[in-house]
Order: sequence, then C-alpha cells, then structure tokens
Amino acid sequence: MALTDEQLTEVRRHLDKAVTFDQLARCDWRRQTDCVRNAFIAARLFADCGASVLFVDGHINDHVKVKALDDPRGVKAAFNRRFHNLGFKARRVIVFDTCSTRKMGRRGSGRDKLHFHGFIELPRGWTRSSFERLLERVFGKARPMGKRQFHFSPPRWDQHYTFNDVQVTGPLGKLVYALAHAGTTYHNLGLNDGKRSRSCPAARGHYNRAATGLARGIPSNFNSAIVFVDSLSKRAGKEAFDAWVKAERALRQPSKQASSPPAETSQAAKRRASA
Repeated sequence: MALTDEQLTEVRRHLDKAVTFDQLARCDWRRQTDCVRNAFIAARLFADCGASVLFVDGHINDHVKVKALDDPRGVKAAFNRRFHNLGFKARRVIVFDTCSTRKMGRRGSGRDKLHFHGFIELPRGWTRSSFERLLERVFGKARPMGKRQFHFSPPRWDQHYTFNDVQVTGPLGKLVYALAHAGTTYHNLGLNDGKRSRSCPAARGHYNRAATGLARGIPSNFNSAIVFVDSLSKRAGKEAFDAWVKAERALRQPSKQASSPPAETSQAAKRRASA
C-alpha cells in the first residue's frame, strides 16, 4: 500500500493537532505510545476510505458479552476470533468501553456495561442494513437501548474533543473521545492486576519520558488491551507514520546544496593554485 503525496496530505489533515513532530522523543514506530499509533492508524483509515468510514456506537448481546468476558484470552481476543470466523474483512478500529451514560440508558460503569465505539469501513456494494446484520452476527442481537442496538453516524468536522490536554478537531477527535474511559475500562476488565491505575510498558514508557502530548510515556497513553485494529490498518498506520516522519525531517533539514558552498571546478582550482 504505497502512500501517495495526496494521501499523506489527507493523513495530516485528519491528524489535526493530535500529534506533532516536536512532541516525539523517538521517531520509530515500535517505540511510540499506543495513542500515537491509534492516531496514525485512524487518520490513515479516514484518508484511505473517506466517507465509507462509519462511526458506530454499539451494544453487545448479554450472552456474547459474558462469553467474551470469561474468555481466558481476554475480550479483545474473543471478538477478534468472532470477526475472523465470520470472514469480516472490513477495516476497523474498535475501542471497548465499560462506562455508560444517560444516552445509553443509565449512568455507571462495570463489566456488565461493556459496549464499543467503532470506526468501521462500510464495504463497497454493501447497504447499511446488510452491514448492520453482519455486526449483529459478531456482537449478537442485543436489546436496544433507545431505538437501535447500533448507532451510526458519519465523520464530522464541526466537533472537537480533548484527551490528556490534546484537543483534536474532526473525525479523529471521536477516537480521542472513545479513549477517555480507557483507565476505568482497564480496571473493570481486570487488566490492571487488581490495581486501579494502569501501568505502561516499561521500555516504551522510558523511551517516551521526554515526549509530550499523546506521545508522552504515561499510563493513560497506553491502551492496546482494549483497542482492536485489523492487521491491514495496522500496517497502513505504520506506513503513514514512517512517511510523515520522513517528510517532517525533510522540512527541518536545509538541503545540502543550499547549506554548503558550491564546489570548485577543476579549472578554477588550477587557476587558484597557480596564482
């Protein structure tokens, strides 16, 4: 999936101010925080798929939910297997959440309130109703809260959201919003070894200690256990990050031709030597 200049421009547009080059402590993908990776994966998804990406706020069938919660591999692995078994190949970023609001029927948090926020590509040729039926097969048919089990909405540019003092406008802002409950979700799903606060991977936290924004090596910028991304989108996100880093470095480095004096021609050098 070669990244064109137009796609990189679109990735930048979707990133908004989520991540800037000056915020990074390291420039290689494997050392970035989960939030930085999430941002580039989502920005590339929006850049590649455009209006075919739908925001999906969805509920999960109680029986399916219990099976996923009791799966020794974890909730993320349980739903990964369900997507795989159904041949669901659309690109997606899904964030699991255990905090509910009044819009969902009642406030509170806990394992029993597990639901998800998704950024999912509507496959070419599919209708929204057929897409919804496929989601029902993955997440089970749940008793709707309000009118529908799945609430679909298009990407919007007139909203902004803030997470860890980083304000993001546009579609990527909704991802920032979805990550806001990550700490509570980790705790409710028992992903903290019984502790209320998360810990971050020691090496990546150390590498990013001097970083700022979403690149900073603090626990709230690590969330891989509750964010599910398909393998194609992961590779595309890394490709976008690498291209962006290369472009940013080029902007900051003056060209060699401009920074060094022009080389003497052989004849000019001979004349100077004989003078």
